[in-house]
Amino acid sequence: MTGTAGQIPYYNGTNTLLATSTVFISTASNVGIGTAAPVGKLSVASTDAGAAGVTAWDNKWSIFGPNVGSATGAALGLGFSSTHSSSYIYSLAPSISWMPLTTSASDYKFLLSGSTGAVLNSTGFGIGTTTPNRPLQVLGTLGLGVGSTPTSAGVALQTSGSFGQIVGINNANNAYNGLQILTDASPTGITIDTSGNVGVATSTPWKTLSVVGTGAWNGLTNAPSTASSICINATTNELYDNAASSCLVSSRITKHDITELSLGGIETLMKLQATEFVYNADGKADIGFIAEDVALIDPRLVSYTDEGKPWSLQLHGILAVVTKSVQEIVKRQDDQEERIAELEARLEALEAKREYSCRIK
Repeated sequence: MTGTAGQIPYYNGTNTLLATSTVFISTASNVGIGTAAPVGKLSVASTDAGAAGVTAWDNKWSIFGPNVGSATGAALGLGFSSTHSSSYIYSLAPSISWMPLTTSASDYKFLLSGSTGAVLNSTGFGIGTTTPNRPLQVLGTLGLGVGSTPTSAGVALQTSGSFGQIVGINNANNAYNGLQILTDASPTGITIDTSGNVGVATSTPWKTLSVVGTGAWNGLTNAPSTASSICINATTNELYDNAASSCLVSSRITKHDITELSLGGIETLMKLQATEFVYNADGKADIGFIAEDVALIDPRLVSYTDEGKPWSLQLHGILAVVTKSVQEIVKRQDDQEERIAELEARLEALEAKREYSCRIK
């Protein structure tokens, strides 16, 4: 029977001993499986060109390809260093020389060729930096949920100048993508699209700030002695600053079917009942009108809720009625003055006629 030095023969049948085993023991007491030259206490190798193996020697374990020892071979090793009294993760070079991934007794380093790699020390875990100063510190861009399909999207944490950034990434072309902040209670949450528009409770913001629902601002104040109003465009729903003291639009170009007010001014004004009252919300005493009562006089003088309930006064309508009333009073006064002038003229004529009659007699 013949065989290779260190090869362990085995029986492949009853009383049939062969020497073609792939298990070897070297003179250094290293055991090889699939290799006649084990380089560690246990070396496992594959004869396939693309396969990998496992080996262990000098308190080190490695995972390597079949080309270890050649110009294209490389391996990853796990071991222990008596010099530093610590465990190591090693990179095994093509020459089968162990290259520790750390040079510090207190650090664990995971290095890639030409990069900083990652470091674990007593402070934290650093990626892209050898000196992390936080439990997790990343120097560079951190991608989350990164995929490779056209529909995949991710989030990148990065820095730009003096700013820290959270960026939505389109993984199909690594370009910027939209970003959302969601909660269970608000499935649409806050959305920032690729144009920089911000949407609250909408995933499709149509303006720089788009809000679906209600909004509230605390502490808004107007500049002293400045006529200014914050208004809403009823067509575009945009907020804008109006230099006037009112948001009411009075331009002719916004109206049609314009005619003189047919409503009797004085008659309508006399129907309005001036009241004094106290507000339920804050107990403030005030004077004014009741919307429900005014609506009975003319519904155009009142604005309504979505449910059709009278809610507030159309002050511009009230002003139109007051103006019409003043005009009616002035016209009545003019008519009276004209009538008085006419009567005075007739009286003077009668007086002159009477005096003439007396002289004749």
